Amino acid sequence: MAQSTYKEKKKKVTVVKGKGGTGILPVSLMVKADNKKERKKTLKELKDAVKKNPEHAEPNLELGNYYFEKGNVEEGLPYLIKGLELSSEFADGKNLLGTIYFGRGENKKAEECFLKAIELDPDLADAYYNLGILNESMGDRWAAIENFRKATEINPKNPLSFNNLAIEYIHLDMWQEAEACLKNAIGADSQYMDAINNLVKLYAKRNVLEEAIRRFEECISRNVREVAIFNFLGACYLHVGEDHKAKEMWNESLALKPEQEEINKILDSMPLY
Repeated sequence: MAQSTYKEKKKKVTVVKGKGGTGILPVSLMVKADNKKERKKTLKELKDAVKKNPEHAEPNLELGNYYFEKGNVEEGLPYLIKGLELSSEFADGKNLLGTIYFGRGENKKAEECFLKAIELDPDLADAYYNLGILNESMGDRWAAIENFRKATEINPKNPLSFNNLAIEYIHLDMWQEAEACLKNAIGADSQYMDAINNLVKLYAKRNVLEEAIRRFEECISRNVREVAIFNFLGACYLHVGEDHKAKEMWNESLALKPEQEEINKILDSMPLY
């Protein structure tokens, strides 16, 4: 696969986490270990439960999750996989199992899991997103576009799907579509620097970066103060080598919204003048 200067998605899929729970299991598979009134089972009890009911999903999931909570991934993985394989009715479980297979390089099994998750829950955006990542890794850009697009339709608040969809469009020289997706990604998360930097590079490639800078500077001159504008201009100035202006824009952004971890990291890494 050709290398790109654009910020690609990380080569792993999204692990769905249970809301309010512990460990990594989806909420539909979580045991009530987060309930303080309920005593957590010991390792011996969990092992005994698996030994007694080896073909039941719940004890395998509980034991696998126990190991994951303790940071012992390799020990827990076989139990988690078996439990998820036995939990055929859970879309989240199939999606999670697909992420595990993908991480192990078992792409065919991963694809089967993601497709099964979508069959069980056609509105599971994460499964479409993960399938898109898998498609892209296998060189099928049009399938990746279809699945990323579906993920954005179901969950328009996830900037990752828009950014990854934009990258596929960029590879196909579909500039307008890519620009629209990157703007949607930034609209969903004004602090998402991957999408901001990709938009800057896209404008530079199309020789319209200076025009974009002027347009957003005009917004500031009209006293339009938005985090996304300052972050975008900061990235623009950094791209053209005007570090002082970049720092000025990002400091303005932080004045509006101080808790921006990525912006703070960028400023901390820049030399003092």
